[in-house]
Amino acid sequence: MNGRLKNLAVSALACAVIGANAADGAAKCPDVFAAFPTVCAVDREYQIMIPVRSETLMWVEVGKERFYDESNGIMRSATTVHRIAVPAEQLDREKRYTVRWRKIVERKPYFTKTEDERSATFEFRPVDPDATELFVYHLADTHSLVKGPIQAASYWEKQGRPLDLLVMNGDMPNDCGTLENIAAPYQVSGAVTKGKIPVVYARGNHDLRGVLAEKYAELTPSSNGRTYYTWRVGPVWGVSLDCGEDKTDDHPEYGHTICCHAFRVRETRFLRELSARGEREFSAPGVRLKMVLCHIPFSEKRPAQFDIEDDTYREWCKILREDVKPDLMLSGHNHRCYVTFPKGEKDYRGQPCPVVVGSKPDRKLGHYVGAALHWRENEGFEVFFTDDAGKVRESVSIGKQPEEKP
Repeated sequence: MNGRLKNLAVSALACAVIGANAADGAAKCPDVFAAFPTVCAVDREYQIMIPVRSETLMWVEVGKERFYDESNGIMRSATTVHRIAVPAEQLDREKRYTVRWRKIVERKPYFTKTEDERSATFEFRPVDPDATELFVYHLADTHSLVKGPIQAASYWEKQGRPLDLLVMNGDMPNDCGTLENIAAPYQVSGAVTKGKIPVVYARGNHDLRGVLAEKYAELTPSSNGRTYYTWRVGPVWGVSLDCGEDKTDDHPEYGHTICCHAFRVRETRFLRELSARGEREFSAPGVRLKMVLCHIPFSEKRPAQFDIEDDTYREWCKILREDVKPDLMLSGHNHRCYVTFPKGEKDYRGQPCPVVVGSKPDRKLGHYVGAALHWRENEGFEVFFTDDAGKVRESVSIGKQPEEKP
């Protein structure tokens, strides 16, 4: 079987898997969609991610302009998830987008056959740049769970509050060993957001595991193939960081498949360069809240085999603390829910700001606890660790962080 036929077989199988596990909310989607779109903020654009059940050609219209899922002028069809990048400023202004597609009947070198064009329009509510309060929900470590995380992330809706931003912070699939696992996160984000609000994303260490892990960056938000990047939504500037795996590259668990040290060296250069262009990033006009996403809370000391890259992570903390000066960092990985403050007992490397570790999955029972955050500009954050039954397990107040005097 040649490479293209293998891709088509993978695409068909993934569509079947996604469809079989579709969340209830996805039933209202067009039949070819396996879930509602997920609109991810990356750099200064939105990447609209749309999982599909069958081969399609797909594009998006924002206002009068078209944006295609294409590769150097060739529209893609042999994919399980379409990615269409649109300028954030344009979608924020228009507040709606139309997805258009043609199902492939037979893709041939000459005279490809497709079905008639179809379309669906979605309203979009960007984060208001003048907002003085925001309602955010943080998910991490869902490990291919679907129902529990969806129910937990509906917390603000049940309180009669509009969810402004969904955070997906790593280990959303249990691993990348099956197509079912890769599909699960889009069932969650599609059901929670219905394609109507922004999502921000960071990769976790389990995302590097399995036969399909090398393809994962093609099926998730990324910046020119990188899984670390900045983003901007309304008054919020953020950076998504990626620690890669949680043990040394030569650990036998990985079977010689990991080269994360070199990856972290490149990421450190990215942070140094980011520090140098602060006026266009975290100090840009209109930025009133700065956030860091990273699956692993790298400011903590970890048990022996997991306590890696000390110099690297100390430098990350230093750059963030001295130059970026974020207001909050969101993490998962530990399967616990707590908040740690600078100079507190868990601050081992000079953490740059308060860190919320907010995810507790129970894969055996299917239950899940995540973090609901309420930001008020002059007061800081209220953090509520909420479960899939809507119960608040614990709450923590994080006051507005004082600005350092020059």
